[in-house]
Amino acid sequence: MASFTRKHYVEIARILNGVQDRRERQRLADEFARLFRQDNPAFDVERFSSAVYGEGGVRETNQPEWEQVGHIGDVNWLEYGGGPVEVDKTGVYPPEVEYVEPPSDDVDPKKARWTVYRVILDPGVPDWGDLGEVARSIGGDPKMLQADFESADPVIRATAYQDWAGYYGWHEFDQYPLMLTRAEVEKRYNADLGELREFTGQHRRPTARATRRR
Repeated sequence: MASFTRKHYVEIARILNGVQDRRERQRLADEFARLFRQDNPAFDVERFSSAVYGEGGVRETNQPEWEQVGHIGDVNWLEYGGGPVEVDKTGVYPPEVEYVEPPSDDVDPKKARWTVYRVILDPGVPDWGDLGEVARSIGGDPKMLQADFESADPVIRATAYQDWAGYYGWHEFDQYPLMLTRAEVEKRYNADLGELREFTGQHRRPTARATRRR
């Protein structure tokens, strides 16, 4: 669960708004934005920036520029589960992964929602849960799983997070996931779900996991 609340965001933005030195204000705004996003992937950097610099003012807080460098799950993850691994080209924010959970086959197409979990890929094994139990659940070596968590490669690190989420659930990483309609999913990922518009069972199959040597 997020440690910071809207009250914290508002109060800190108000304080930063009063910093006269422009460079120092920008440095502090970037640091707090990074901290808040690490605490809560749903944190709205742009809205925070607007509060820091004022409506109509110069918004200098560095906005992330995401670039997809790989994915986890099935290659057709919008259909079968998985999602993109992204890095911030500005270098301010750590890499992230989004896990997209499609709706079940028996859902009314008009009510179908895709659940999108957003997770920051901090290096290192999570400070909760049991490394050995997770490794055993995938038939792997705890030392190898730990090495994956510590990898400099964000895609390898993301697969370790996927293993952890496979055991404990993605909701343990993001308790406030996005719930998107088909149109919103297509817009977010610049995709066309095509035949999936009718959601017939023949278009579905079990989610494939990324495979790695253990």
